[in-house]
Amino acid sequence: MSFDYSEFKKLRDKYAKAADEEWDKFLAEFLLEMGLEALTRTKDNTPVDTGLARNMWQLGDSHNVIRYVKGENQRYQGDVSRSKAPTIKSVKRSGGDLIIEIYNNVEYISHIEDGHKLRGGKGKYQGIHMARNAIALVEKRIPAEFEKRFKTWVENLEEI
Repeated sequence: MSFDYSEFKKLRDKYAKAADEEWDKFLAEFLLEMGLEALTRTKDNTPVDTGLARNMWQLGDSHNVIRYVKGENQRYQGDVSRSKAPTIKSVKRSGGDLIIEIYNNVEYISHIEDGHKLRGGKGKYQGIHMARNAIALVEKRIPAEFEKRFKTWVENLEEI
């Protein structure tokens, strides 16, 4: 007596693929949420003069449009509007790692973050470390938050 197992194999492969896709989606959504928390904390910790440095913090594939105000000193208004919000596509895979970037394209942001020498060699401006500190706080929360979310995710898994 013979039996054709091909349909069972197809079903097994389909289930395995769906499970992998759901797992990847869960991880990406979790990482995106943690990244957004770090971004919010970073923005909150960034000092404001014109608002440009604070408003230019971005996450993943988000894009910002800067509006300039022409006036006596032609300074930045610092009014930034999002043209595209970060999505789970903001989370990139590199080998076995998932990566999400927080970045700022303002020319002087590294001087605010890490510090710099003062003009004339009169000491050093200590950096504020707004991104570093925000990321460190979120990293401490990740294990407990992940465990809680993972348990909920497993409980809500539906069979195909």
